[in-house]
Amino acid sequence: KGDITIFGFERCTPEFRRYAFIHETGHIIHARNGHVVQSFTHSDFIKLDSSCYDSRGYLKSYPHTEDEGTAFNESLAEAIVMSLVKQNAPFKDFPKECPNTYNWIWSNIFQKGAFQ
Repeated sequence: KGDITIFGFERCTPEFRRYAFIHETGHIIHARNGHVVQSFTHSDFIKLDSSCYDSRGYLKSYPHTEDEGTAFNESLAEAIVMSLVKQNAPFKDFPKECPNTYNWIWSNIFQKGAFQ
């Protein structure tokens, strides 16, 4: 619940390193702050920001395969990345394209939640 291991990290581009580190840190935030994350109403965001999520409930920026994680866990970690990076495929401007998800992350993770 506190280690981040990314295999082949040294061979990754600086952009991917940043993305991977923030994404994996998102999983640690989730693991350590379940009380905050419980209010991440994933199903509501799928409806409210419908163009941001795929048919399985994953935030569209997440490069998932059939066996990877759950849509809730991965979408939360992705939303944290997208809220910090702002421009990452397929989003050109995450705060404007997915405002409900973005606002929840900023309000609950960065302003009052996981870092108090």
